[in-house]
Amino acid sequence: MSIAKIKSETPISLASNGYFFVRGEDFPLADHLDAWDELTEDWNHLEIDAYMSDGGRYRRRRYGRFFFVPSTAQVQRLPHAPVFQSRSVNSFAGGMQRDFAPLRESTFVNPALLALIRRDFSYNPAATANQLADPWEVWVHQIRVETTIDSVGYPAPEGVHHDGHDFIAMHLVKKDNVRGGRSMIYDNDRKPLYSCMLERGLDTLYADDHRVMHNVEPIAALNPDRPAKRDVLIIDYDYKPGLPGAA
Repeated sequence: MSIAKIKSETPISLASNGYFFVRGEDFPLADHLDAWDELTEDWNHLEIDAYMSDGGRYRRRRYGRFFFVPSTAQVQRLPHAPVFQSRSVNSFAGGMQRDFAPLRESTFVNPALLALIRRDFSYNPAATANQLADPWEVWVHQIRVETTIDSVGYPAPEGVHHDGHDFIAMHLVKKDNVRGGRSMIYDNDRKPLYSCMLERGLDTLYADDHRVMHNVEPIAALNPDRPAKRDVLIIDYDYKPGLPGAA
């Protein structure tokens, strides 16, 4: 699903509510449309997530880390490392070192991805002036959830949850033959606050992960005669003032 039109409008701050939705057609990525199209091809080369506690094989993914300094817009690749989340954060797959397949080599230097890392952070309402000059660790996750004719796919098998990061951006890349998959935001008492359907390329939901929780409902095939696929790009930010950059 390509981006037909990009505007340069700036969305309001997340500071008032802890979350914000941006339509893909309003996303300011006009200088990198070819690179975005190249990036979307990555989802055809993801590997099965081998850490599904329900035994499911409906999720594919790749993952990479970056060093980012907001004040200088410096973005550097960091060495590959396993993903770890505590059980208190991720009741489904926490408490273990998950060594996902790394991003492809071309992805680490893709101009659209680097632009997204910088642009997404500009919507972070919580960063102080001092934090803008310090490094942040950025986690980039490419995820595909797919279903067969007689199955259901779970974009968030853990249910209502935090990601365990400071700030998160959830981008839809594309979806095909999908029914369901509504994104939902909750307060920290799990009271529903907001819901939206990510429909088109770069439809994006931002969240201050300290202030709100989120979930995505299961997906199924709209046309039962063929599989369904939902591709997303998740970019997580953690303030890490002592983080060393890449060598």
